[in-house]
Amino acid sequence: MSLFDKISSRGKDVAQKAKDLAEVTSLNSQIRAQEEQIRQTCQEIGQQYFEDNKEGGGSAYGEQMSRLAAAKETIEDLKRKINQIKGINTCPGCGADVPAKSSFCSSCGAKVEPIAWSEEGPAANPDVSEETLPPKTCPHCNATVEEDTQFCTECGQKLD
Repeated sequence: MSLFDKISSRGKDVAQKAKDLAEVTSLNSQIRAQEEQIRQTCQEIGQQYFEDNKEGGGSAYGEQMSRLAAAKETIEDLKRKINQIKGINTCPGCGADVPAKSSFCSSCGAKVEPIAWSEEGPAANPDVSEETLPPKTCPHCNATVEEDTQFCTECGQKLD
């Protein structure tokens, strides 16, 4: 075999190995995509199972379900504490953040129950200070409301 034939043969081997490597890389990428799909689907199944069975304690997954429920309750408690620090309430109708001083939601007009503050009370929050509110007023009760408000936070009247 001549030198040229050896170089040509080695070149073909290298080219084939490069082609094989590219194909293996592509296949590995497809495998990872399918594994991610499986992981995501399993997570969705687990979340759906939890939602469907969170009240039932007799399942084989009772301990895990209890831990999930406890973690979710802890998250809600922490969110309530954050809202308390910020001086905001959550609208029961639409879930929007509502300043603690408001009686009605500015997004949907639903009545908002006042926050039961702890002994520390609300943190100083310039966003709920009356001095920083724009001069827009409700035509029904003349309460001062924020510019982008759709409903009066004092009387619940829909604003123009």
